[in-house]
Amino acid sequence: MNIDKLTNEYNEYLKKIITHIQHICTNNPIEICATYSYMLKNGYLSYLNKFYFTSPTYESIDNLGFSIITGEGLCRNINGGLTDILNILNYHSKLLLLNIKQEDYNSLALESYTVKRSETNSLKRSLLIKTLQKLLQINHMITTALYQKNIIFLDASSDSLFAYLNKEYITTLGLEQNKLKITYLDQPISYKKWTLDQKQLIQTYQNQEKLCIQNQDYFAQFSKEQQEFQQQFYNEFKLLLNK
Repeated sequence: MNIDKLTNEYNEYLKKIITHIQHICTNNPIEICATYSYMLKNGYLSYLNKFYFTSPTYESIDNLGFSIITGEGLCRNINGGLTDILNILNYHSKLLLLNIKQEDYNSLALESYTVKRSETNSLKRSLLIKTLQKLLQINHMITTALYQKNIIFLDASSDSLFAYLNKEYITTLGLEQNKLKITYLDQPISYKKWTLDQKQLIQTYQNQEKLCIQNQDYFAQFSKEQQEFQQQFYNEFKLLLNK
């Protein structure tokens, strides 16, 4: 087993997730985010039917979304998976790296980004170095997507939506307008005035969450059908990193 084969298996799994999500929502990135977040947090996408919001034991910096299958991850992994799903659907999605002050935005769960060290595993040491380089001065990651000619900002790890405030900051949608500083994006995105109805976006997300609750049995059936694959992927990924 090599990383390319695992990546192919991961992408095929994402396509199955997309098919399942589309059963209860339109091809709308906001509805997709809400449904994906619900499925993930309730364990439907992960090994042993559980997902823990914690630094993953096994992780690939080039494939952050692997962690949605292995069942451990932080915002970078959760939104990494969402970004991959939206890209399959041609939403031109990217990860946006942010710097958040605790006093500015207390509703997000902030954590220090660390990767568990391995003195004997060169691949893990390589991943550690790459991770520290990329995550220096960064304490949160969210997803961007192109929707109705607007850049929208999605955070499946905290069920939050954001809008551009200016070229350097984005702001949360809702009653509290908290600004978050943009730290890094691999390809710059142009700033433009929003033409979307913010209240409608929030309502769309909330309505989709309610619809997810009504479809728990449907999600549980998907989880049951994927248990063998989830276990196989977990074991293969663990074996690869322990070589």
